[in-house]
Amino acid sequence: MRRRPRGSGTVIREGAGWAVRFGPRIGSQRESGFRTKAEAEARLTLMRAETMRRLGVAADPRLTPTLDELAPKWLERRKLTHKAAAEDGYRWRKHLAPWFGARRPDEVGHQDIRAFAEAKLSEGLASGTVRVLVAILSSLYVDLVERGLARSNPARGLPRSLARLIRPAHDPATTPFLERLNNVRRVFLALEEPLNIGFALGALGGLRPGEAFALRWPQVDLEARRIHVIESVTGTTKDKDSRVAPIQDALLPVLKAWKLKTGGEGLVSPRSAPTARRLTRAPAARRSAPRSRPSGSPVRASGSRLPTASHRSSGTGVPATPSRRSG
Repeated sequence: MRRRPRGSGTVIREGAGWAVRFGPRIGSQRESGFRTKAEAEARLTLMRAETMRRLGVAADPRLTPTLDELAPKWLERRKLTHKAAAEDGYRWRKHLAPWFGARRPDEVGHQDIRAFAEAKLSEGLASGTVRVLVAILSSLYVDLVERGLARSNPARGLPRSLARLIRPAHDPATTPFLERLNNVRRVFLALEEPLNIGFALGALGGLRPGEAFALRWPQVDLEARRIHVIESVTGTTKDKDSRVAPIQDALLPVLKAWKLKTGGEGLVSPRSAPTARRLTRAPAARRSAPRSRPSGSPVRASGSRLPTASHRSSGTGVPATPSRRSG
């Protein structure tokens, strides 16, 4: 039986879990708390690779952990700095790990990323989504290069043909938007109740569609003119944090009249959950005139959240409140 080199470390059983002991007997490093033997062995492999890097010794490729072994620790650290770390973890497990997880860092090249991108596009993913996946892979490699576990980042310096392949299909220059506050008023009058209230919360209050249809009256302080946004129809808000949105002059009379009419209990703009989710995908504010730049300040619907239109109402000659009077 072949003995392992002295000081190369070992995995030992410790209570209900596993531990790693690495280095010479005197002054050895010890880490514990691993739930499975596989986790402990992955950590030991990483410790060996880091030690060889510090000593300037070329690491044996077979001792380098696979991306499946390296990604979980990176994702845990990412949670401390990125609010979308949970979504990145899902994207890694669903899309990236099946393609790259079994490979070691230096076994991935441009041709592998091209094959991945073409396969995902053929599955029906949008080019912008594939671009996000490649960006996640690139972020992982930035960490690996800094720690000496990869020689280079294969997701950087992509060939032009590959960069064009994953270019986002969305073009802001051709996206319809509401140019003036008067257009907001017209859409408000055309919508039925209570859908128009949800639209007003987005167009005049800056709430995302999902936040508008999850808003409850206790979160609305008309006297202080504040809205406490704490949730969406799908759970937490998009950025995982609550915030306070001011109630502008154009929105205040709308909410006051609606509260008086409905009693001010429960949801501000009650809709069924499926309907609200559909509205978050296709808000009415996006169905508007083609983009142009006439005189005056336009009100744009950009992304999933509308800007507060009342900020830009001065000088347009348009009533600040979208009342229900004809004309």
